Amino acid sequence: HNYVDGSCTACGAADPSVPTGPEQIEALNFEKIAFNLGAKIGVQFAMNNNNVVAGAYEKAYVKVSMNVYNSDGTYTVQEITLEEGQVAGKFLVFIYGAAPKLMGREMTVQAFAEKDGKVYCGAAETYSIKQGIMELLATHYPTISDTSKDEATREKALKRCVVLVDMLYYGAAAQTRFEQAAYDGLVTDGLDEKYVALKTTAEPEFTADATETPKTEEELYGLALGVADAVELQITFTLKEGEHDKYTVKVSCAGADYIYTSADFQYAYSKYPNRATVICGDLAAKQMRDEVTVVLLKDGVQVSQTYTTSIESAAKTMGTTTTNKNYALARAMMTYGDSAKAYFG
Repeated sequence: HNYVDGSCTACGAADPSVPTGPEQIEALNFEKIAFNLGAKIGVQFAMNNNNVVAGAYEKAYVKVSMNVYNSDGTYTVQEITLEEGQVAGKFLVFIYGAAPKLMGREMTVQAFAEKDGKVYCGAAETYSIKQGIMELLATHYPTISDTSKDEATREKALKRCVVLVDMLYYGAAAQTRFEQAAYDGLVTDGLDEKYVALKTTAEPEFTADATETPKTEEELYGLALGVADAVELQITFTLKEGEHDKYTVKVSCAGADYIYTSADFQYAYSKYPNRATVICGDLAAKQMRDEVTVVLLKDGVQVSQTYTTSIESAAKTMGTTTTNKNYALARAMMTYGDSAKAYFG
């Protein structure tokens, strides 16, 4: 062989002494991986932004991969690329929103960057939502009974631990509903009794009702609740044929407006191509009982009635009959929402 620039000039064989794949550099290692105890379930992957400054690379991104198990016992590797990082102080932070049913699933995460056609990477790390929750519980549980702390601090620690424990039981209910427990084990398996004692045992109440939903053109066709990957309101309108790009949907809650354009519309009904669905995943866990209003706009002008709903009202039909397959999940979800409300206010 005559190796030049990594390959043989005679036959094209790769030079075995030249490393293949991205070049690993310490600058792209994560400085911090943390469970995000915020309004939503997620993980934050943080790099030192001084190492990934504008101009240093053409782009930086993070890949999250995990095993997705199939009913026949096999699995495939699912890979998600996070392309937009947020600058937070000295960190460049990438956020991965995790499905509750995957709380026990270990993920592999690695940062990448590109410059002049060459790919670089940091060290691969592993993490899971359960790991992050357990780390936070271990940190904050001792504060509950720490008499050197003031009462307000101890009370906040208690509420924080309660929402973490209720979140685990919500994850366990989602694992059971979507048959993930067989692969990962329930995230509540082996939970220390001191944490089990913090679980909210009171049954959540379902009181809110959604407004009626007309099924006419340019009026709401239906409301539903997605519970597989996240708590998401699913809102469907019937639009006029050929004019879909003129419409927007506005969802309002607690003084905030979320605008969805035609680029956000999804079409799940092959027989009804004019039924467009908006997936609203912007509402936080603490907002499950908050009133939500929904309107359809055309060229910026409201063309539908104003509809009033909430995550609670959408979940009510799921949680009222024991024969409903989402019965236990709806209850665990609302319990977690109530604990999040108590903690976050």
